[in-house]
Amino acid sequence: MSPSAGTTAFNDQYRAAVRAARDALNRMSRVGYQLPLRVTDSPWLADQVRKLLDAYKVGAARTCPHLGHSPQVMHAAVWAPRTLVCSYCVGLIRPPTPIAEATCDRCGRLANYLHTGAVAIGPILLNYGLCTPCLTAARHTPATATRKDSK
Repeated sequence: MSPSAGTTAFNDQYRAAVRAARDALNRMSRVGYQLPLRVTDSPWLADQVRKLLDAYKVGAARTCPHLGHSPQVMHAAVWAPRTLVCSYCVGLIRPPTPIAEATCDRCGRLANYLHTGAVAIGPILLNYGLCTPCLTAARHTPATATRKDSK
């Protein structure tokens, strides 16, 4: 049995959104972060992804009004749990205070510098900021330290 036209269109849109998210991640690594992309097996990061996807699947995620039923690139951040926004509303997930901007997303401690990172999960880009000890503990390779608010 062949898929319906609606299913085919949805799958095409999903694949396009996944490609767009990967392209955005590649652009961030070249332009914003000035770092090569890295693959990590971080259990901490995997847990953050699982929490976000679980909230989304059960309808507990907060979303901006521009996210509909059609696949598109979505943005999330560890410091704004269970929140998904479109590319136009990405400013809504900025850390709310200077203290939050300087707080490690893994240990919750203030840090002079945070290592920014992002991961693409299908069409979702999840951002985070880690202090140097947590970067190592989360199985990331230390790179250039940047302020979280430089994202």
